[in-house]
Amino acid sequence: MINIDHGRVYKVTANPENFITAISCGYWGLNESLEGMWEKLEENDVLLFHATSNSSFKLKISPGIVGWARVGSYKSIKEEPNWIQEFPLDIQESVGVEKPPREDARYYTD
Repeated sequence: MINIDHGRVYKVTANPENFITAISCGYWGLNESLEGMWEKLEENDVLLFHATSNSSFKLKISPGIVGWARVGSYKSIKEEPNWIQEFPLDIQESVGVEKPPREDARYYTD
């Protein structure tokens, strides 16, 4: 059970490997197209992570909620690449990416 404690709940949808990256980095991010949502996020808001069945790799996954996070007090904008879609195409191809890149996830929080 998730105790909301006066925060708001948002569903964030992405491909499954983006959530694997978020776990390994220790933070999650939003595409620049969602900058408005990022600016509205407040400490103690809750994000439900919804993975699609659309993977950039040959992953076979059923869509669904794969985790959740509570927004902390620290938010910032990153400059370095972390998500596979942020790397040059030759690097993406070298690790087996099959689908075209999407926007980067520049706005993040831990």
